[in-house]
Amino acid sequence: MKIVVLSSSGEFLPIAWRLRREGTDCSVYVHLPRYRNNYKGILNVLKLKDLHNEIRKADIVIADSNRANKHKKHDIALLKTFGLKASSLSVFGAILDKLRDDRKVIGSSAVTEELMLNQAVSVGIAKEVGFSVLDPKALPGGTEISTEVWVGKDGPVHYNRTIESKRLMVGNFGPTVGSQGNLVWIEEDENSVGIPELTKMAAYLKENGYSGPCSVDMVVKNNTPYFLKWSPGFSYDAIYCLLELLKGKLTDFFAHDFKADFHSGYAASQRLSIPPFPYAVPELLKEYAKDVTIKGELAKMPQFYAQDIYQNLDHLACAGTDGILGIVAARGDSLGSAWGKVYGTINKMKIESPLQIRTDGFKESQKRLATFNKETRRIKIAV
Repeated sequence: MKIVVLSSSGEFLPIAWRLRREGTDCSVYVHLPRYRNNYKGILNVLKLKDLHNEIRKADIVIADSNRANKHKKHDIALLKTFGLKASSLSVFGAILDKLRDDRKVIGSSAVTEELMLNQAVSVGIAKEVGFSVLDPKALPGGTEISTEVWVGKDGPVHYNRTIESKRLMVGNFGPTVGSQGNLVWIEEDENSVGIPELTKMAAYLKENGYSGPCSVDMVVKNNTPYFLKWSPGFSYDAIYCLLELLKGKLTDFFAHDFKADFHSGYAASQRLSIPPFPYAVPELLKEYAKDVTIKGELAKMPQFYAQDIYQNLDHLACAGTDGILGIVAARGDSLGSAWGKVYGTINKMKIESPLQIRTDGFKESQKRLATFNKETRRIKIAV
């Protein structure tokens, strides 16, 4: 089995590392120049001149995110490598659409890139599949939650929920950093809030040739889902929680159209970053983050989904890309068990820099889950 990945900024690198540990031939092309030192000395990070030939030999091609054509030098060069026009609206989607007839492709398409580019189209499709599109910020109360489905050739599978903490500091203070912590569980009830709408969305994506994960962010109030945004692809930290819940080999999951079983319970994750994150000033990154040592072997840290790292001679070190060292994820039968394993793993890690983490993962997700259960009128779930 040979898998080749088109990655925007290296989001897929920790997944590729797991595939390689399973014995799968997996290589990654990192598109944005500033991220190309990530995993240097650890994985085969492809150069553009080798990409087309590697893809010709691939069984599966994956794009981990959606890439609008910003007409940068690297965008145009990648499009031309595959005989596509520099004026193409999308990059990864256009490439995968071209490759689709000859091999399995996962994770991007021109349709999903249009969802990311065009808010009017995104909202219009949300309306068509049944979401309310009233301004959720004007709603009193409610709770924000993400819900994901995997779109395979046989239809939608593996609905799962994510409660996400988006601010850097304890108590939801500080800057919004996208995904500081997550709680994920498999949703068994296909009639639960937001699931029927997401099922219709999966049918739309399948009809338009898309295969892979698609998440929707929504606010739930009085058992009604209010649409926020679509997130098709792998470019969010909660994906590592889902991998912790997955039974069996990840290689088989991709090769067999996402047919798999999952553990019950919960998976939690916490992002590990070091100063100067979230300030990606090159001079500060070079002074404070570059070459910070992470002690230990990556192969012996299976719950650490490393990102901004490389192999510096005989030890792991920060590559100095953005200061996000990676994500620690773990599963448990309860919220307390999952979060306990996350923080237990972090406490054992030896990193020669002050860590930026939130220590209120359990408390925050417990509160948010209780609100979600109230808004959906569910019987209280044991935590």
